[in-house]
Amino acid sequence: MKKVLFLVLVLLVGLTSQTALADAPDDVDQIQLRDPLELERAAMQYMLAFEAYVTTRRSKDPNVRSKMVKMMQEYRNAYARFLEMLREDKLYAPNKPKDPAGWYDEKHKKIKGYKREWKKTDAKELRAEVKEMVKNGATPEEIKAFIQAKLPTAPMSIDPGIYTTTTSASAFPLPTQTVPAQGTIPTPTQTVPAP
Repeated sequence: MKKVLFLVLVLLVGLTSQTALADAPDDVDQIQLRDPLELERAAMQYMLAFEAYVTTRRSKDPNVRSKMVKMMQEYRNAYARFLEMLREDKLYAPNKPKDPAGWYDEKHKKIKGYKREWKKTDAKELRAEVKEMVKNGATPEEIKAFIQAKLPTAPMSIDPGIYTTTTSASAFPLPTQTVPAQGTIPTPTQTVPAP
């Protein structure tokens, strides 16, 4: 469990150590920058599926434990999809330091001039809900549907180079012009000549 959370946190939080960056691949140009939402969703799905599997495995209830094989399959499938994304994007190689967020940031910095701000997410509340569902005897299909429904729909991380600004109408009042009602003739204004 700790190993899984560490890998997910390394990806999502962007924890980078000097040694990992020193050993980072020289071919940063080969790294692909996938939409961060895809990576975050895959990581969260994997993490929550692992939580369901571990809770099932630790259960003393025979009805819950009978679902362990299916829970393990869901966890392994989610993990395989997550690793496949990392490998496709050249963010993971078994013989290199495990720092996908750091490598993603290096490529992001090379392209945009700054790193992405990864938000820490341990999905504590969602993990607790998954545990509770397992303990209450939910089927693997119900848990999978719950996980799918709870995956983020917007990136949890921030691209600091994209800023949106809004201005209040009261901050910069625009001159108003009254328009006469239809059918009326506006009254002329007199100007007084200067003496």
